[in-house]
Amino acid sequence: MSLLQSLKSRLPSRNWCIFLGTTSTITGLAIYDKYHLRNVRKELDQKAAILANEPMQTWEVPRKVKVYVAPTHWARYWFKQYIKPVFDSAALDYEVVEPKAAGQIHHTVRDLIWTGKDEQRALPPGHRYEPNPYAALGNPLERPKYSADEGLIAVGPNAWREVLRGLKEGALAERPPPAAVTPVEPTTNADSEKTDAPSDTPNDEATATPEPPLELSEHNLPSFPLPQLGYITGRNQSGWTGFPRRVYGWFTERDTAREIGEEALKVAFGRVREFDVDHDPSLGSKDVYVNKEWSEEQKKSAESVEIPRTVGEKLYIYN
Repeated sequence: MSLLQSLKSRLPSRNWCIFLGTTSTITGLAIYDKYHLRNVRKELDQKAAILANEPMQTWEVPRKVKVYVAPTHWARYWFKQYIKPVFDSAALDYEVVEPKAAGQIHHTVRDLIWTGKDEQRALPPGHRYEPNPYAALGNPLERPKYSADEGLIAVGPNAWREVLRGLKEGALAERPPPAAVTPVEPTTNADSEKTDAPSDTPNDEATATPEPPLELSEHNLPSFPLPQLGYITGRNQSGWTGFPRRVYGWFTERDTAREIGEEALKVAFGRVREFDVDHDPSLGSKDVYVNKEWSEEQKKSAESVEIPRTVGEKLYIYN
């Protein structure tokens, strides 16, 4: 028997060669990606640690931001895996706001601006807003709920559009008066004797009337500064349409970690530029998603937003 025949007899079958070659390729690509992913995270950690190692006085507190995460699994995962480690390494204080449904971020941000207007009305006439680095050390009950020093960070294009819409309506509109409470008519004895039969009448949530349109006017612009804004990339990878992205992203997680980490570093270092009303509202527009099961109001929250220049002049974005 020749050497070639002897070697051929020792090789596995054709199917085994295909199986071993496929599994070895997949394993090699995964190991290669995880190796470089550790290096990327280490590099981001070293850059962010510069802020954490800066000396602070005993009365100073770390800078704080509010992070609005879209109500999806992928947004929550991206925050925990790519954004949170950078903020922790930079010793940046943050508050995560994760609504239960689409459209709630819009109302949360709008109410925040309205709260700032209410607190400003309670101040004496002629009072000017000045940043107070010691406000966090005071009595929590006396601490103002609105602070322009706390930046608003949106993870994903949907959250970004909701933040902008909430800022626009909060700045250009006033809080509407509370709805009048109608007295409840007392039930008669005959009604109380009736059995509790199932009713076909929908509940209050199903019959809730939509909000009346707000009157947007530049005369309602607040005199105090608006919070600084930050956008961090987010792509919807849920469902069958996102399956190819999930497969590709599993082998290129190092690129995702670097992209998201660099954007999180911009927020951590706090460098800002003026808001561009022509370009910044459309950030991440190619990644906007709409669920078929959403209501009309929720679908409207994902629509594009136009920011007036009078509002844009008061806005700054992390860069």
